[in-house]
Amino acid sequence: MSSFQKIKNFCKKPGFILALILLIFLLKELALIAVLPIFNGYDEARHYNTIQYLAEPEEKNWPKNEKKEIKNGDLVQRFNYTEEIKKTAEKIRCVGGEDKCDLYKNNLFGEGFAGKNETEINSRPWKQYNTDYPVNMASSGRSFYHKLTAEIEKLLGKESILIRFYALRVFSALLGTIVIFIFYLILKNSGFSQKHSFLLTAIISFQPRFSFYYAYINYDAFLILFFALFTLGAVLFIKNGLNWKNLSLMLLAIFLGIWTKGTAFILLAVFIFIIPFLLFYKKRFFENYSKKYWLYFLLAISPICILLIFQKYLPLAGNFNEIISSFTQYFMKNIEPGLLTLSSKTYWGEFPIKSWTSNYLLNIIWSIQFISIIGLFIFIFSKKRPEFLPEKKYVLFFILMLIALQAGIRAADWKYFAKFGELELQTPGRYFFPNLALHISLVFVGLGMILKAIKKEIHFDFVLSVGLVLMFVFFMHYLFNFIILDFYL
Repeated sequence: MSSFQKIKNFCKKPGFILALILLIFLLKELALIAVLPIFNGYDEARHYNTIQYLAEPEEKNWPKNEKKEIKNGDLVQRFNYTEEIKKTAEKIRCVGGEDKCDLYKNNLFGEGFAGKNETEINSRPWKQYNTDYPVNMASSGRSFYHKLTAEIEKLLGKESILIRFYALRVFSALLGTIVIFIFYLILKNSGFSQKHSFLLTAIISFQPRFSFYYAYINYDAFLILFFALFTLGAVLFIKNGLNWKNLSLMLLAIFLGIWTKGTAFILLAVFIFIIPFLLFYKKRFFENYSKKYWLYFLLAISPICILLIFQKYLPLAGNFNEIISSFTQYFMKNIEPGLLTLSSKTYWGEFPIKSWTSNYLLNIIWSIQFISIIGLFIFIFSKKRPEFLPEKKYVLFFILMLIALQAGIRAADWKYFAKFGELELQTPGRYFFPNLALHISLVFVGLGMILKAIKKEIHFDFVLSVGLVLMFVFFMHYLFNFIILDFYL
């Protein structure tokens, strides 16, 4: 066998292909980290300030100032952050003092290898601890993510803020690579072939907003990871029955997820709902009809148990008519055209550049998803599934996860609306990234079923390949026409 043939055979090995997908994702994230301006991520300055606060010594031997936060101005300068964060932001992107800082404008560039004011920043002339109180923090500093990353901040405490900040971004990229690996395991164990699992994993890895999110400092990096771990545990349970491994995965994901962010309570709700299966599936009590009826009974009361456990997180104060009235007002507010498209725009990416692609891209995506939904209905009500698609039980679980996350996010948004009379969360697309792999896979399950219905299932590989190419082009379009053009040209 020639050397070329050996290399060719090696490149066809599943381990090599998976490693290549993960390596490309990691390198892509590192490239994004390099081009995305400091503090540009959503609430990134707040998350980093939280990390700095937790990294401070227990005994704070410095004066504390009671200072009110201002409502207008730059998204860094108006909050109670460390002097180091404020001054670094000012030196990197401010033109004439704090009043002219703009978080989303071009950085200041200088001649030579070092950036403008970089030497001053690296000299660490500013306090890297909080003196202005109350300290502006995310999740009151209780999140597992912030506590863990604070240890990294301590280890690099003597380095400049640029090294410390970007090291934490690299940590996010590593977490994202682990998530992509778990997504592959979910797809492979849910019934997709190895080739289809690779293609779907590659498609997911190039989703623009997901890719950019894992180049930022944000506790959602952990939340998405724990959602993925829970989903993997549940898929393994559906596949192999209940055992200590998949039960441990689910319980660990729930515990660490809730410690990271309250959104993970949704995992606990899903776990409660599938408890009947956890109790009955492995012992095969379905063969006993009396046990089978008990299963149906437990399934029926599961939603009631969930409501009782999570009632304090739901806007259920008042009588029945008041609750219905509040929900109706919330619903009518959310079907306004601008809010109706907000989630989708921030999920796939907003494009300030006026072009045919930017204007019609979301319409194309919505059209593909609409066709896919038709295919999913056919799949669910069909008695025979195509061999190249997962079994119905996995698809139904994926749908359950999507519904649970939507319901949880909407309930939190509704609660705020019921209390203050206005929308605060507004359900931006980033809240739904924990189910990205399930969403993408369901889209292609629906398309695959459409192909089966028109007897063109032989083209499913081609459809997945086209999906990968289009997602890559979509990512590059977003990178160059939004990030590079907006910040650097």
